[in-house]
Amino acid sequence: MHKLLAALYLALICVVVPDATWATNSARESAPGGCEPDELFMNLLSDETWRATIALTKARSNLKANYPVTILLDHEGVRVALKENAYAQDVFAKTGLKPRAILKQVLRLGARVIVCPGCLDRAGFEPHELIRGVYLGGPTTEILHCSTVQLTY
Repeated sequence: MHKLLAALYLALICVVVPDATWATNSARESAPGGCEPDELFMNLLSDETWRATIALTKARSNLKANYPVTILLDHEGVRVALKENAYAQDVFAKTGLKPRAILKQVLRLGARVIVCPGCLDRAGFEPHELIRGVYLGGPTTEILHCSTVQLTY
C-alpha cells in the first residue's frame, strides 16, 4: 500500500512541479536534460532536524562519489532552504550543523535543488527568502530520469 501511495505521489509531483526558474547554482547553469545514469532523487518533506540532516548527508555522500543528485523540497521541507533570518533551525548534535548548512554544501557540490512553489507559499514564505542556488519548480520541471534511485524523507 505504501509503495502504491508513493508511486501516486511521485506521479502527482511530476504533473504539478514540472519547468524551473533557475536561481544561481554554479555547478549547473541550466536544467539538465536527457538521462543521467544512477541519479539519486530525494524528496524531503520535513524540516525536522534529524530527518533533514540524514537526507542531506546521504545526498552529500553521493555527490562526493560523483553521482548526480536532485532534491525536491516540498511540504515542510521547503523551510530547509530558507535564509537564516527567515527561519530558525536547530543544530544536529552529531554533525554540529544545521540542515541549511548541509544544504549549502550539497549545492556547492552540484546538487539540483527544487523547491515546490505552492508549498513555499502555503508555509508563508516568498522566493526572495530562499538561499542562493535553489530554484522553484514549475509546470514542466524535469524531475526523474530513466535510471533514477528515489528516496523520501
